[in-house]
Amino acid sequence: MDLEIKIKNVEERATARAQQVLEKKRKLEEIKSDAEAEHDVTPLNIVLLGWVLSGKTLSCSAILDADISFDKTVKCVRICGEVNGRQVTVVDTPSFWKFLPYQLNADSVNTEILKAMDSSPHAILLVIPADTSFSEEQMEIILENMRPFGEKVWRQTMVLFTWGGSLGNKPIEYHIESEGDALVGLVEMCGNRYHVFESMREDRTQVNQLLEKIEEILKESALLESNDEHQGKKKKSQERETLSEWLRVEDVKKLLNEEWERSDAVVKEMLKTMSPQRFVRSGKSLILPLNFSGEVINTESFINKLQLKDPLEREWNRREAAGMARNQYKLQCLDANAEMSSCADEEDIKMSLAKVHDWCQRLPSSDYGSVSSYEHDKTEQDRD
Repeated sequence: MDLEIKIKNVEERATARAQQVLEKKRKLEEIKSDAEAEHDVTPLNIVLLGWVLSGKTLSCSAILDADISFDKTVKCVRICGEVNGRQVTVVDTPSFWKFLPYQLNADSVNTEILKAMDSSPHAILLVIPADTSFSEEQMEIILENMRPFGEKVWRQTMVLFTWGGSLGNKPIEYHIESEGDALVGLVEMCGNRYHVFESMREDRTQVNQLLEKIEEILKESALLESNDEHQGKKKKSQERETLSEWLRVEDVKKLLNEEWERSDAVVKEMLKTMSPQRFVRSGKSLILPLNFSGEVINTESFINKLQLKDPLEREWNRREAAGMARNQYKLQCLDANAEMSSCADEEDIKMSLAKVHDWCQRLPSSDYGSVSSYEHDKTEQDRD
């Protein structure tokens, strides 16, 4: 009963995996791109990888329908042919060990495999016999041999099972699921891409199906590259936004001193020609800020704009209120009949906030939000 339950579970998972492949194929077929027509005529470049006696050379012969020497492959062998009117190049590579780690490969083997990858293959077929067991040990050895190519190599890799006829009537999905986590994990790393050669003899149907799956790899790779480009732009934009939040402390100090002195000069010049009737509140008192920029952000020499906003508002409130009071006092001296308050009213304070807000908004690459409204419940100390 336990065995029957296990077999049933394997069959269910195998059916689900086959369904996933069909669903993925359906979605890719719905994608229409300008380059799709070009893919149909683009010469295909395929690289075969695998351990000793895995059937790489036989697979190459089956794909190209050509007689190939079955001597031990010690150097990359590049064979070109035509399949269904399309130019196809298959690169057969020297084999790595099945049970020995990557470090024990002959230097020439590693060099030749890297040389094959320099050809920018459209698809990498990882050849694994279906008539032998696949354990965690084989998984680790394959990962070691694939590691020099980088993480993105898995986007173009497909597991090609050889000697599929040994499975009898069982579908390849059943073999994948029944072998256990190691083989399942490898297939998942390849994006659930796999194919099986039932026979190593001439069988054009299995070859045609393989080329169709390679076409799916091309479509999927194009989508992933487009997504990578989008993510790269998004990341750069985020980095620029992060950098733009920081202002050089020395620049800010210099600008604040210049603004303060300039404001005093404007007030003095205004008072020379001012009369009570000509006194008009101005909404502009802060000049355009400096174009801040910085190379390396650190808390000692830079300050975050978000931290600067509130103190700047409060500081300029004080400056505007004091300046307004002085102006009103001097205007009273010019016109004894003028009835003006000796302190800044609510409108004055709001105008001051508006000036700071306008100054902040004109800051290059600024990401300030709206200026908060004046709070009536602030203490006298806060207002000061």
